[in-house]
Amino acid sequence: MTDYHLAHTSWDGNPQLKHTVRFERFSDRKLEIVNELNYGIRRRIYQKRNCLEKELEIAW
Repeated sequence: MTDYHLAHTSWDGNPQLKHTVRFERFSDRKLEIVNELNYGIRRRIYQKRNCLEKELEIAW
């Protein structure tokens, strides 16, 4: 049994949630899926942060 952790982080960098994905057997494809999920989570965090930073610049 192998655990892979997907960590959610809020836009200001504070950890919020941690998901654990459990796999019965190691598989390259499953590891690839976890990496894609992690990448997607990070990308959404950066997009949200960039959006908020732009809003802040406009507000000033």
